Amino acid sequence: MFEKHTTVEIRLDQYRQLRVSNLSEAEILQKFSEIKILPRYIDYWTPKTWPNPFEIIEYGYFCTTGISLLMYHLLGHLGYINSKETEWKVISNNMNGNDGAVFVYNNKIYNVFSSQAIDVNIAEEDYVQLAKHNNLYIPLV
Repeated sequence: MFEKHTTVEIRLDQYRQLRVSNLSEAEILQKFSEIKILPRYIDYWTPKTWPNPFEIIEYGYFCTTGISLLMYHLLGHLGYINSKETEWKVISNNMNGNDGAVFVYNNKIYNVFSSQAIDVNIAEEDYVQLAKHNNLYIPLV
């Protein structure tokens, strides 16, 4: 899913299929685990420069931050998270060696392991927090 070597049309169709699906949150997260994490494309220190999900898909920005943003928009659109109650962190992931922005909702952190949301207290061993974006609200697209 969302492979950079595929066409933009295919990637947009994959995203559209997820947006209209009746998949559970766990099934959505499992789909995200299929995405190959690429090197950093998005400046995770500067949220005002973050692209919307359609730009991420168009340009293939499938780095940790890009995947987190896609996940955030999709889960918010499907009603699994409340975007106004999320918190964003910049982390260095000890498990896969990647760094980038991830988000926390309802005491669960998303995209430390892309296949599941993990309790914040359990996941703390798996990453180093580099920064926290306080009061960051990203409107859903």
